[in-house]
Amino acid sequence: MDHDSWHYELPRDMIAQEPLHDRASSRLLVYNRSDGSITHRHFFDIKSYLQPNDCIVLNKSRVISARLHGMKVDTGGKLEVFILRHIGDSRFEVLLKPKRRARVGKDIEFPGGLVGKLVERSDTQGEDIFEFTPPAGVDLFDAIETAGKVPLPPYITTELNEPERYQTVYAEKPGSVAAPTAGLHFTDELLDEIAGMGVDIARLNLEVGWATFSKVTDVDVEHGRLHPEDVEIDKGCVDTIDRAKQEGGNVFAVGTTSVRSLEGSASAHGELHPMHGTIDLFIQPGFEFKVVDKMITNFHLPGTSLLMLVAAFMGRDELFTAYEEAIREGYRFYSFGDAMLIL
Repeated sequence: MDHDSWHYELPRDMIAQEPLHDRASSRLLVYNRSDGSITHRHFFDIKSYLQPNDCIVLNKSRVISARLHGMKVDTGGKLEVFILRHIGDSRFEVLLKPKRRARVGKDIEFPGGLVGKLVERSDTQGEDIFEFTPPAGVDLFDAIETAGKVPLPPYITTELNEPERYQTVYAEKPGSVAAPTAGLHFTDELLDEIAGMGVDIARLNLEVGWATFSKVTDVDVEHGRLHPEDVEIDKGCVDTIDRAKQEGGNVFAVGTTSVRSLEGSASAHGELHPMHGTIDLFIQPGFEFKVVDKMITNFHLPGTSLLMLVAAFMGRDELFTAYEEAIREGYRFYSFGDAMLIL
């Protein structure tokens, strides 16, 4: 892998540190693949590119309070637990700090009565397995919400006064440790207007992992696989998308997580199919898209799988041309930044 070919220079002051007051007022760079044209709009103008019988696909996953600070019951020592991924029941893959001081089977107390313990230590510097026990009568994810803080990406250095701004307005099922950020631009009012136009809205659930911010390695490229993420696509979502296709509409995927979910299902089954499991699909240039017709996405970090996925959809050179234009025009980048619509 030529890492330099996936790098671009971005002035630090173009990394958005906080969301706009009005979500839908973000800027929107519209790239048309048919002629290579670029148009500058605002996100609320997304309605201009939608037609009756089109379908918008949203990832309804909600970010959990994945960064927790606890105290060891036996010694009083402090320990940070960073949740990476829910792996079933009350167990999670986590990163521990300081890792060397954590002991298997020793109780750790967290705010709000949540208790946890390390149950399996990894052989490397990577993920350990941690198990949580909520207070009696309290839902596990509610207890984690109380005990922890929503983690912001490492390039956001200012504290967010309103943590709910790092959630989409349609966030529903807790499980992600990073937001599906393309959806942050939607408001309830905008979604209502879109639905009123005769556009169907389908929802799926992909639990976004922290690896979404990681740089792609040569091993990832060689294996053609990424860190697995849990996805759920129900029959209602599939039926809504199939109906749009049959009626001549386009499928607009909101965010790379929605794209990976839909194309992962299609790759596994030959066509879009309900599924409940994990996806480790690595979409890179040369990939053949089976479901997604149009994409709504944010601007992504250099060298990441997200950047490569977008390049697979619009072309690598075309992507960097669009990014250069966005930089010249002063767009805001990354999670709290502006958006792209790829037609």
